[in-house]
This record gives sequence, structure tokens and C-alpha cells, in this order.
Amino acid sequence: MAIKTEDIRQALRDFTAQGVATMIGTVSEVDATERTCTLTHEDVAYYGVRLQPVTGGSAGLLVTPKEGAMALAVRIEENDGWMIVHTDEVETIEVKAGDTTVTINADGIVINDGTVGMAKTDKVVEWMSKVYADLQNLTSLLSATPVAGNGAPLGITFTPQTPQPNLTDFANDKIKH
Repeated sequence: MAIKTEDIRQALRDFTAQGVATMIGTVSEVDATERTCTLTHEDVAYYGVRLQPVTGGSAGLLVTPKEGAMALAVRIEENDGWMIVHTDEVETIEVKAGDTTVTINADGIVINDGTVGMAKTDKVVEWMSKVYADLQNLTSLLSATPVAGNGAPLGITFTPQTPQPNLTDFANDKIKH
């Protein structure tokens, strides 16, 4: 009697249904493009372990474990596949929602592949306080200095306290947009 393909598939489903639903292993060979990795558990390598539940997409939450990290994987429903649900060491976290992407790694936080750092508010306030003081000083000088009748320039000496602003004074390189 010939065994039908569907009978073999059903037997495999029954066999895997009795198996382990979770496993902890060591991550190796991470493929961020394919969003998969290899997970080794009890000297057995499991290839193509998913980093996201749905393959082929680029949106949602992607946690990429470091190679060598320990990770917990769960069996994908009615499938031989596995998916990482937690890891003890993260290489990168990426969240993509619509047109917005936020990437977090050891270099910092990048929003939408940005190149300019976000403003450091305390530095902006410090600089603006000096601008304000300069303007107050200039106002006092101009109001106390008499104007010559011939229209000649007044000999007012104005020494500003404010240095010329530099982008690096205000940019927080850990967050880029």
C-alpha cells in the first residue's frame, strides 16, 4: 500500500505537536536582511529561525540579537519553524511604522536615517540667555548715547558676550533625525 503525501504531512504534524514548544539556544549567523538567524540548542543547529513572526516584511518591530547571545525561541503554530521571542543581548532594535523608522543600537538612536543631531535644550537656553543679555546691554548703550546732529556714526563700543553658534554646541549625536 502506497503512503500518500498528505498522510506523511499529517504524521509530521502529529509528531511535532508532541514536541517542545520553546527552546533556549545560542544565536549565530544573524541575517538582518532575511530577518533570520541560526539558533543552536543541545548541539543541534536550527537554521532560518525568524526574528519576526511574518517573513518578507520590513515594517513592525525587529529585535536583532547579537551573535553569541542566548535567546528564547517558540515553535511557530503547525510548522517546523521557530521564532526568537527574547534575547539577552541585542545588536539592534528597529521600529518601522508607516514612513517613520527608529533604529536603536550601540551608536545611539537614529530617526528616519537622519544625519543631524537633535538640539540639546540646556545648551540652546544657555546661548539664548547670552543673546538676551547682549541685547539688553546694547539697548542700554543706545539709549544713553547722544546722537550727533550731523549723522556721523556714534563711537559706541559693543562687546557681545555671545559666541557664534556652532551646530555641535546644540546637536545631540545620540539622537539623529
